[in-house]
Amino acid sequence: MRGALEACREHLEACGGHEMAAGLRLRPEKFEGFRAAFRAHAGREIRPEQLIRQLSLDAEGRLEHMTDGLVNELHRLGPFGNGNRKPLLCLRSVSLAGPARRVARRAIICNSRCAKGDVRMKCIAFGAGDWTDHCSRG
Repeated sequence: MRGALEACREHLEACGGHEMAAGLRLRPEKFEGFRAAFRAHAGREIRPEQLIRQLSLDAEGRLEHMTDGLVNELHRLGPFGNGNRKPLLCLRSVSLAGPARRVARRAIICNSRCAKGDVRMKCIAFGAGDWTDHCSRG
């Protein structure tokens, strides 16, 4: 971001930043010029393949291995942030054993049970309230 801001500096009052953050100050009358310059810079610098979302998994697990002990061990890998992202595990062939339901006032949580064979576990998805209507048993 800092490089992009520097490339558009003629439209800005001030700008700066580092690897994790960038900031700028501009006059309202210069906004449209800045936006055009910023978009042009992005069009030159960003390759189409960089715009394709990727999901990087750390491991494939099994439902029966998802225990409080495992969660505690994963927390010990922290603190998480730049250069040390939270682990992301994949569980295949897991299905909803019951209906999904919203359990927060703002409908941001989807709560249900998941199952694989005889193993059942309560599951919760923070920020997934919009999924509730699309999640059906099975």
